[in-house]
Amino acid sequence: MAVEQGTELNSGINATLNVAELKARLHRLLRSRAALLQNHIESRIPASLQSRISSEDILQEVWMAAFKAVHAVIDLPDDELNRWLYRVADRRLVSTVRFHTNQKRGAGREATARDLTTSLVQIYERLGSPQRTPSSLAAQNELAAEVKLAIDQLPEDSRRVICMQYIEGLNPLEISQRLNKSTGAIRGLSYRGMLQLSRIIKSQPTKDQPQ
Repeated sequence: MAVEQGTELNSGINATLNVAELKARLHRLLRSRAALLQNHIESRIPASLQSRISSEDILQEVWMAAFKAVHAVIDLPDDELNRWLYRVADRRLVSTVRFHTNQKRGAGREATARDLTTSLVQIYERLGSPQRTPSSLAAQNELAAEVKLAIDQLPEDSRRVICMQYIEGLNPLEISQRLNKSTGAIRGLSYRGMLQLSRIIKSQPTKDQPQ
């Protein structure tokens, strides 16, 4: 029994080390591509939204998606990894542009119920590789309720930052001024909050899963 437990413990330690090594490799690969990818993102931000959309925030979301998919992307050939990163960046940017366009079309910062549902669904889409893509209004409302429930479970600071950034449409500088924190701290809270949100949502049973 002791031998079996020792073997299981060693396996767990080795698995943890392997994941850490993979992430370190991925970090080096991403760092070498950061400048070009950020320039690509900046060149595609509409002029009317350049004060609202930060290329650094989009880049951070791409990195988060890459680390979540580390086993799938780490051994891709260079050209395939580049295509994957640019595809994710373009999707994140399209989602962000759509979000801010909806904000401008709505009643300012006082979003309607429909705007709120759209914002919550878009938060889900930003988490990377969504488990489902709702098309009907009923499905969107159901998913929005799940995301809202998950947001309510976040620590207060992360919850406030996520709501300000992705529901109110504030940029990191505006949030930092409201909360009297540095923009770096705000980006950190946003990044960690989205990771926590992803874990919470994945742990929630769906209609097709047993309670």
